[in-house]
Amino acid sequence: MKVNLGCGEDKRDEYVNIDIRREVNPDICIDIRCLTFPDESVDEVIAYDIIEHFPIKEAKHILGNIYEWLKPGGVLKIRVPDLKMIAERMVRSPEDETFITLIYGGQDYFSNFHQCGFTEPILEKTLREIGFIVLGFNYPNFNIEVGAVK
Repeated sequence: MKVNLGCGEDKRDEYVNIDIRREVNPDICIDIRCLTFPDESVDEVIAYDIIEHFPIKEAKHILGNIYEWLKPGGVLKIRVPDLKMIAERMVRSPEDETFITLIYGGQDYFSNFHQCGFTEPILEKTLREIGFIVLGFNYPNFNIEVGAVK
């Protein structure tokens, strides 16, 4: 089984697409803090642009749940805003308002607010403390994408 957490409009074939918003027509409509899967039952989890929407303690708890759901060798693909890159660009272009949404979320619907943030070292440390093996980083558009395995 493959899971796409916080899918929004990015629903994917061959994945269980999960979101809190009914209007995006996910396969499962639920707050991911309430989501459960049996331990070691999931092959892959995509968590793009979702973890930063929770307070840091809850974000770490969700990542811990994902670790438990994954089969040995299972993969987590995660993407979060890169606070270091955003801060560096803000210093160079302080008038650019697009950085506000990268830090605080789009704020265009009830759950689109950011409550925590990450830099590469913080995200890597968090994932390693949970037990993940970090495979590598990618940096698209002010974000950190990480591949990790259980």
